[in-house]
Amino acid sequence: MLRVLGISSALALPNSLYGSLFRGLQRMEIPNIISVMTTGLQQFGTVLILAFGGNVFHVTYWFAGCYVLNLLIYIGASGRFFSARALIPGFSTELLRRNLGFASRMMSISVMATVHRHTDKLIISKLLPIGTVGYYGVGYINVSKGQLVTGAVSQAAYPSFSALFKTGDQAGLMSQYRKLQDLLCFGIVPIFAAIAFAVLPLFSYLINEEAARMLLLPVVFLCVGFYMNGTLNVPYVVSLAVGKPGITARLNFYALFAVLPVTAILTYFLGLIGGGLSWVFYHIFGYFYSVPRICRECLGTRAWEWYRHVFRIFILIALTYGIAWVVLSVIYEYSILQLFTAYAAASICYATGAYLLIGNELRGVLTRRLRPLFNVIRGYHVRKESPREP
Repeated sequence: MLRVLGISSALALPNSLYGSLFRGLQRMEIPNIISVMTTGLQQFGTVLILAFGGNVFHVTYWFAGCYVLNLLIYIGASGRFFSARALIPGFSTELLRRNLGFASRMMSISVMATVHRHTDKLIISKLLPIGTVGYYGVGYINVSKGQLVTGAVSQAAYPSFSALFKTGDQAGLMSQYRKLQDLLCFGIVPIFAAIAFAVLPLFSYLINEEAARMLLLPVVFLCVGFYMNGTLNVPYVVSLAVGKPGITARLNFYALFAVLPVTAILTYFLGLIGGGLSWVFYHIFGYFYSVPRICRECLGTRAWEWYRHVFRIFILIALTYGIAWVVLSVIYEYSILQLFTAYAAASICYATGAYLLIGNELRGVLTRRLRPLFNVIRGYHVRKESPREP
């Protein structure tokens, strides 16, 4: 099984290449459709194979076949936008030399990011009972799913930022940056807040009630850490678009010496809570190292403006979701109904405050997008309240 999946997984490289072609063309719908289609086919085929008595080897070959099919679909779709000659693999020394510096820094970012994402679990496995690693891993995986929106925005924004920087349109780049930064900083808060409010009932069902209460604070801190990661995402993409991946590469390298010892200390004294706190501490380190450099070298703005923007959002979160959780703690009622009611009420208050705090550019976009919906609702009420003709 490892041989078959190992060989077929090597197709991830050309799949990534062809997917990047469509992202460069800003045609995100094509790789999205292909990904959804092949993933759905893979899962549906797996169910059918097992339902008709197939074994794990049949499933393995089916997975490998889906990888091949995914590549063939990409090649066919690419042929509609590029010549067949352009799709034939080749080697160019000039191309390699031109991209070597950027690619090496990106590889460094990927490797170091992997280290930072998994060191907390490694330290937990050495300092705590091995069973707690499984609990923590389940919490970590569920919280990390909140990054799906962040990743989608990054992939879509990078080609646009690159094009604006290449043409020297600094005003357009900054306008795009402010809209996307507001969209992520304000938009992903309800996602991670929902995860935090769902910890007790969700993990009580998945594991047990004791494990759910043990994971409550670690998951909350993980939610905070992943949200902080989202606030850094758009500045990070801008730094890549202007050709300065070295900022994040150095951040991850210095964090090896500044963050990992703190992770060990927090885990030793606080257990799983320390593991979650270490993820928050990593992003605090990123706030103080990478934000000033990105603001100065890539955005041409002052770092305190970025800090003020994010700090206002944290205050809004505390005044909405924070107060809602405090109320639940006071009445000591964590039923699904109470949790949902508190989350819904806090979300309404948060959405109101967020609309008042977002920048004029994003507010204008939202107003234009929502105006047709408001017109439909207004027209419905007018028809409902108008007297009927005899």
